[in-house]
Amino acid sequence: MSENTNDPGHQPQPTPETSQGASAPLLTENTLVVQQTRSFMSNDFEMQSQDGRVLGRVLTTGSPAGRLLKGNRTFDLVDGNGNLLLKIVDPFDFGLDRYELLNPDGSLFAHVQKQFSFMRKRLTIELSGLTLELEGSLFEYDFNITVNGHVAARVAREWGGLVAGLRGKSRYGVNFDPGAPEPVRLAMLGGLVALDLIRAKDARN
Repeated sequence: MSENTNDPGHQPQPTPETSQGASAPLLTENTLVVQQTRSFMSNDFEMQSQDGRVLGRVLTTGSPAGRLLKGNRTFDLVDGNGNLLLKIVDPFDFGLDRYELLNPDGSLFAHVQKQFSFMRKRLTIELSGLTLELEGSLFEYDFNITVNGHVAARVAREWGGLVAGLRGKSRYGVNFDPGAPEPVRLAMLGGLVALDLIRAKDARN
């Protein structure tokens, strides 16, 4: 895929402030539990605090027929009140595994790209002036998200129960560096959704 990187419309833009400057609890909690609620033709998630409060959701958007015909898949990351924080777009890209994270106004917030290196796979998240890397056992959900060698978040699989495991539903914990700013946390959450989409694609191949 080629794109005009000199076009401002294709450059990642800072995400707008949430609710006129108010912080969404989803982006201020330092520990989240992410529970997949995938079903046929959808790949939804629920994001909870350690005490079980639902702080956000990832919702598959569009009709099943539309997703089959258009090829692109889109997902909305919303906070606990249903306010849109981010759109995750899985474009039809002939297996390149490149995802777009969009601000609520439709402008580009970040790119997520699967990278190949010797004997391992990794993901990068490119946002304005910053590159995040997902490193470790990505497909076992035991990895770190780093920025210039600094660990911004740690991700580890949690036991979600036998039934959920048999149905292929993931459950994992995310521990953010308390100093990670909200736009970086938002990008990391979008990257985790993209990673799960990549895992699902690889499982079908």
